[in-house]
Amino acid sequence: MRKQKSSIVSDMMRGTQIVKRLSDALRDRGGSDAHLLRILDQNSPYPVLIADLLMQTGEMAAPPSPPPPPTYTTESLVPDGWKIERYVLPNRFEVRDLEFIPFLYGGELFLRGEDIMERVNELCANELGLADAKYVLDHQDQIPADLREYTLFFAGAILCDDSKECRVPYLVFLNNAWTIEFYWMRDEWGGNFRVARFKRR
Repeated sequence: MRKQKSSIVSDMMRGTQIVKRLSDALRDRGGSDAHLLRILDQNSPYPVLIADLLMQTGEMAAPPSPPPPPTYTTESLVPDGWKIERYVLPNRFEVRDLEFIPFLYGGELFLRGEDIMERVNELCANELGLADAKYVLDHQDQIPADLREYTLFFAGAILCDDSKECRVPYLVFLNNAWTIEFYWMRDEWGGNFRVARFKRR
């Protein structure tokens, strides 16, 4: 008996949506459209593998749920005697959902103080704070190794220490492990700094 043509194949809009979902999933994992095009290679095993995955018996597996919210709060992470000047609520994410980007523009050697905050606002990199930095620290095995030469700061939190100096939390790789510290806003923030933000889609 001749097989009936798939209605999805004849529906261009839905077909485009399926391809886009696959492409987005690949990019989230560090891939590219070049990986998606492997499906078209002669004798490619991927169409059969994808079909087998979708045809697994039993109930269709539910997509993985976001990780649970942190059990700690920003307030619980603030050093004794310090005050919170600015903070954001903890986010729910995986480390792979983040990117750590340079914030200096061409010719700039460093920024400091309010110039830093203006720049991270321009870059939409002000959504991750102290609790988020702690979450990344707790899952530091997922931080790409090529970031170890950089200081990773989380601009959604500003704390004032007991001398009323404003500081921002950051992660730094020391003695074969990441640790969380606080950097003075009045100091120079140079090219070895990277600001954390959610990956752009």
